[in-house]
Amino acid sequence: MDNRAVRVTSAEDSRAIAQGIPVDPQRVYFRCAPVLTADEDGPCAWLNRTVFVGSGERDPDCVRLEISAVQ
Repeated sequence: MDNRAVRVTSAEDSRAIAQGIPVDPQRVYFRCAPVLTADEDGPCAWLNRTVFVGSGERDPDCVRLEISAVQ
């Protein structure tokens, strides 16, 4: 997976995130456009022919992405 993302927030919220302090996800613009690849002959080959978009949230201990296929 190759994931290009944009995350925009205030300087104050960015510092809080860097320090591991939770920030309300509504205050952070976090969108992504992942490119998923798989073997051309395998059962997941459809990933190579599908456009995906997503949004994310940064928690103190992880990043959570919600990714959807564009129909």
